[in-house]
Amino acid sequence: MQYKLRPYQSEACRSIMAEFEQGTKRTLLILPTGGGKTIVLSGIAYKFAYDRNRNPTGGKVLILAHQNILIDQAADKFQTVMELPVFREQGRQTGCMHPVTVSSMQTMQRRLDRFPPDFFQLIIIDEAHHAMSAGYQKILKHFTSARVLGVTATPDRADKKKLSCFDSIAFEYTIGEAIRDGYLVPLTVKKTPLTINLSKVRKRNGDMDASDLGSVIEPYLHQIAEIVRSMGKGRRIVCFLPLIRTAKKAAEVFSHYGFRSQWTAGEDDDKTEKLAAFAAGEYDIIFNSMLLTEGWDCPETDCVIVLRPTMSRALYVQMVGRGLRLAPGKKDCLLIDFLFQNDNFQLASPKDVLGENRKHSGGGGMAPWMTGGQATDAEERLAKALDKAAKKYQDPRDSDKWRPVLESLETTELFDPPCTDTQKRKLKAMKLDSTGLTYGQADAILKAAEAEKMPSNAMRWRLSQLGYSDEEIAGMNFPAARKALAKCKAMGRW
Repeated sequence: MQYKLRPYQSEACRSIMAEFEQGTKRTLLILPTGGGKTIVLSGIAYKFAYDRNRNPTGGKVLILAHQNILIDQAADKFQTVMELPVFREQGRQTGCMHPVTVSSMQTMQRRLDRFPPDFFQLIIIDEAHHAMSAGYQKILKHFTSARVLGVTATPDRADKKKLSCFDSIAFEYTIGEAIRDGYLVPLTVKKTPLTINLSKVRKRNGDMDASDLGSVIEPYLHQIAEIVRSMGKGRRIVCFLPLIRTAKKAAEVFSHYGFRSQWTAGEDDDKTEKLAAFAAGEYDIIFNSMLLTEGWDCPETDCVIVLRPTMSRALYVQMVGRGLRLAPGKKDCLLIDFLFQNDNFQLASPKDVLGENRKHSGGGGMAPWMTGGQATDAEERLAKALDKAAKKYQDPRDSDKWRPVLESLETTELFDPPCTDTQKRKLKAMKLDSTGLTYGQADAILKAAEAEKMPSNAMRWRLSQLGYSDEEIAGMNFPAARKALAKCKAMGRW
């Protein structure tokens, strides 16, 4: 490898290897967005897989992530840094035929029966704040002999679960330290004169309800555009919003104020082209519904607007971090801080980006927020409850019927909200376990199930009375029959 390590990267590598050599099984690396995690992880992977002095027989390394975009980036970057082949356990490719393999968590947990428990010597988990999820835990329980290295910029989770699956923090480098050392640009915060009232927003799944937020923020869009035109003129701006609908409206409103504006989201088929155009400077501002929090970098971004207030420090830091990378001619990142009036929520704020209250000095040992106590007891109770539920209800990700439906989805949104209570009830009626499913995943399963349903006898009779032939009715599923009836009713043929 021809890369010159920054001082903190060298220290991180030494600390991680020291943890493993001292017998630590699972350790955590905390680096901010833009901190060069790939360089550090590549160095560790190289030592395990190719360093014959350390491992005379060599050892296989598995790199896991939860999104396809992160898998693609990991494969490309690791291969570039190490100048050695990297295997992708994906689709029809299987067998992990190179010393270093990248795989999605979803793929690997379905293929565990293909690998003995001692197949990998090291497992690296990218965006390790997801490591407490059932999928990752299933993988770690299978590969019992592997050392585990997790890396994250935000070790705290929105659902308040502790990362107790890690034994220690090997090394931590904060955003404040990176700015001080010149590896990230300074953060400039400008507060706005506009206060947005959040009193009507409900709490859902541990954070603010996205639908309520969208309805509250939309009436303010014209005032917001005027403020941003005043404060952010000439900047490359990324704005985070709670809903796709709100992102579209914001792009339209801002265009009337002289902005070259665009919107995107995980469900946007044109997102790749739009992001490339933004990076090329064709847009002044891009609005997104939680798409750009992980796996996307545009170093030229020098202004961030958070119109998706959140109680999650991790989510807030991920959003603001999109603007902190170094770029030629870039002096700082401007955070336009809108004020939110609320009595019910403890919101993350700019001080959380630079705060070092979670800083853990030195390698080894466990940080206070990772220790057991009541939190660990609660997690154990939850795990037992989930195990009990799993015996009664089937996980759709393990089903030959529903797994293809989930695999067809694009998993590019980190913060796709959890499935709703209504979706959970419908899935429960289908004897399916909703644990860990997102709104989009649950919606896809329910739509696929509905598409399989056939029209009732009453619907068939009504369609025949409205002039549909037996052949036409026989070719209809339930959604098609319902649509045909609704069309006839709208035309006054009922």
